[in-house]
Amino acid sequence: MQACQSLAPQGGFGFGGGGGATISAATFGAFKSCMSDNGVTIAATDPQQALRSLDRSDPKTTAALKVCQPIIGRPTASPSPTG
Repeated sequence: MQACQSLAPQGGFGFGGGGGATISAATFGAFKSCMSDNGVTIAATDPQQALRSLDRSDPKTTAALKVCQPIIGRPTASPSPTG
């Protein structure tokens, strides 16, 4: 993973209470478009809300996420302090 880290998308969605990184409007728009092309409509305009609202138990959503997730990168947890 470290060898490919420079190729990973910047930003992402933070999970948990801490917020996490932000995502550009253009990147989020591309993600929403990809999801729509794969049968999942995202009405939310906030990236955090959009991901929280996805029904991951729905096979159509799961399949769309497999295709579209690389656009936004992997969800990240709140960063932990390194010492």
